[in-house]
This record gives sequence, structure tokens and C-alpha cells, in this order.
Amino acid sequence: MEIRLLGPIEVEHGETPLHLGGPKQRAVLALLALNANATVSVDRLIEGLWGERQPATAAKMVQLYVSQLRKLLVQGDGSQIVTRGRAYELRVDPEAVDSARFEGLVAEAAGARGNHRSGEAAHGALALWRGPPLADLDEPFAPAEARRLEELHLAAQELALESDLEAGRHIELIGRLDPLVAEHPLSERLHALRMLALYRAGRQADALAAFRSARAVLVQEIGVEPGPELRRLHEAILRQDPVLDLAIPDAEWAKRETAERVNESAGRAAARRGELRELEAELAADVVDLHAVNARATLPRRAVPDPEDEDAFPICPFKGLAPFETSDAGYFFGRERLVAEIVARLVGANLLGLVGPSGTGKSSTLRAGLLPALAGGVLPASESWRQVVLRPGDNPSTGLQRTLKSLEPEGRLLLAVDQFEEVFTACRDDEERATYMDALADAAQRDDGRVVIVLALRADYYGA
Repeated sequence: MEIRLLGPIEVEHGETPLHLGGPKQRAVLALLALNANATVSVDRLIEGLWGERQPATAAKMVQLYVSQLRKLLVQGDGSQIVTRGRAYELRVDPEAVDSARFEGLVAEAAGARGNHRSGEAAHGALALWRGPPLADLDEPFAPAEARRLEELHLAAQELALESDLEAGRHIELIGRLDPLVAEHPLSERLHALRMLALYRAGRQADALAAFRSARAVLVQEIGVEPGPELRRLHEAILRQDPVLDLAIPDAEWAKRETAERVNESAGRAAARRGELRELEAELAADVVDLHAVNARATLPRRAVPDPEDEDAFPICPFKGLAPFETSDAGYFFGRERLVAEIVARLVGANLLGLVGPSGTGKSSTLRAGLLPALAGGVLPASESWRQVVLRPGDNPSTGLQRTLKSLEPEGRLLLAVDQFEEVFTACRDDEERATYMDALADAAQRDDGRVVIVLALRADYYGA
């Protein structure tokens, strides 16, 4: 006996087709055959046949369908449906169910990739395919099972194509791949095989055009760039890598290629980061020197209180728990090196975060250290930057939008957001918070770089 599910439902004994009855009875057989030699509960059968619209007599109807199928299978070769409590089991030779043989062959082909057995198994699986699986069923369980089998069918096609490509049949494959790519435009594996077939056929320009076409489809349809496998293949084609004549680029190949790129990029990044840190350290030292020179230059001009003037009181430079403001810059000492390092990190950046525990002086460093330094021209033209200090509060978007709208056509804005954690503590409206965050991110990512944002944030909210 042979039970065929890869297409319309059919059962043959020898070469004689058996009459399976109505759609529901055929569906019961399909459900049992898809789970051959395993129990399927009555509840699962009912759910699969009717979904949420179950008739009151559903259990009795299932019992009737099983009874009719048992009579049908008596004509066969020992296959039978046995009762297991409130469940049924189709006992059958696994080779008698085409979907089971198909799944086994696809698994065998996948496990033997790179070996001729892979192609044999994949082509064997494809030979069992007669068309859309469960084609004459529209019961609730059928679409999901059909999609699962169709995914396996696509995998079998890819494995068969890989094997044929390894066998040198690249010219023949181009004609087979074109309609497959059109049918499955989001399959990056098919795009990769088509690119490789074109390249091996001596059509490098067409292979590169195939990549551009694949990328356009992926970006337009689902908004993503091609994955690493496709990108590495594109790069290998551009450099005419000899490996493309010897092997089929797959996930493992892409993994090795990407790992090599990561190692190379990490080395370059480490070297450049070291150079950058050295440059930042030099710049910070120069900023400290500039601050010292400016301090000495302005020292003689400071007013000295008249000891006989009773209204002249010395100013206490210590503010307790209150933060230093911009107007207190002349009395803000001890953090020159920190301010200099912040200035150095700000060069070329559109967004900078000052993160630290509560009470460590983030606001003072920002207001009385960084802002006055920039206003004093510590960076080229920074004295002309417009400075705005904001706290998010419970309605952060209003002040931010007002500030961004007032940006002058040729001006540059330094936006200092103090107490940034208020986005989470003071703003209770999720939509308002999201709007504010989006606007802040858009401002930081402006192509013209005319907005520089500095955030002061409590460390316990970093990553919130």
C-alpha cells in the first residue's frame, strides 16, 4: 500500500487506487498519515477538521470516519488504525507514506552536503513531489502542513541545485534557476546559486547584476539588506576569488569569510582606536594648557574686595548639593582634565553622553565646565555655536521641537540635555517619550552635523 500526500490525496494497493470517501474522511487519513506510527488524539483530529467551528457531534463523526478508513485499509498489506484511549494511531510501513520518505530524503541530503549522496537524495525527494501537498484539502490543519512541506521542497531544490553545480552543470542550471528565483524572490540561497552559476559560466557582469537585483528586491519587499552569505559572495565575485571555482559558497563558507573579515577589521579598528586615543590625549593636554594660559591671562583683572567696604563679601566657591551653573565657571576648579577629555571626545561627534552615578558632578561639569570652554572658543568656531540647555521634564518634546525649529540656516547648535533620566522618571506618557527619543535621534543623525547633542545621564538609567 502507498499513501500519497504530496499532491492530491491518493492511496494505492498495488496499482489499484482505493476510494477514500469524502473530504473529511480523506482529511482524517492525511492527519494520521502525517503522524504515522504515532498517536493522534481525538481532540487534535477535531481541531484539525473543524477548527473553532466544531459541531456537537464532532467526536462521533471522527469515530465514523475512522471506522470507514479501517474497512478501506483491510484491503491493504497489514496497515491498520488502532485505538489508543481517546486517540488513534496509523500503523504503517514508513516507506508507504510519500511525505515521510520525502522528509527522510531531504534530511539525508542536508546531512551529506558536499558529497554525491546529497544530490542523489535531493533528486530522489523531488521525484516524489506531484504538486502542491494536500492539494484537495481545505480543512484548518492543511495550510500549515502544506507550507511546512513546501519549505522542505524548496530546501530539496536548493540541495539538488548545489549538487548539480558541484558537478559542473552551471550553464544548464541558469535556465532552471531563473523561474525559481522569480517564484521565491526572497530566497537568498537561490539568489546566491544563480550568481555563482552565472559567474562560473563566464558571465561576471550578469552575476553582479543578479546581486543588485536581489538586493533591490530584499530592500523593497522587506526592508533588509542581503545577509552575510550573499554579501561575501558578491565580494568574492568582485575580486574573482579562485575559491568560487572549487566550492559552493554556503553558510559555513560565509562564516569563515566573515570571521576573517572580523579579525582583519578588529585589528585595523584596534590600531586606529589606539591612534585616536593618542590624538584625544594630545588634544586634551592642549585644552588643559589653553585653560591654564587663559586663567593666568585673566587673573590680574579679577576684582579684589575692599577690606574697608562692609558691602563687599567674598564669594564662597562651594555650592553644596547645588550644581554649578555657567555663570559659576570662574569658580569651577579641579576638573580641567575631565573637561578637556570631554572636549576631545566631542570633536567629530554629533552625540556625546556624560554618564555617572548620582551626585558625581555631571551637571556641574556640563554647565560650568564644558559649555564655558566651548563658548570660549576651545574648538574652532565653537564660540559661535548657539548653546541651549534643556531638562526633559514631563513634556520633553515641546522644548526640543521649539529649539530645533529655531536652528538658524547656517548656524550650529549645541544642545545640552541635563538630567536625561527624567525621560524615564518624569515623563509618564509612552507616546510622548517615544516622540521625544525619535526627534532627538533624528537631530543627532543629521547629515550636515549642525546639531551637537550632549546628554548628562545617571548611570543607573544607562541602558534603560
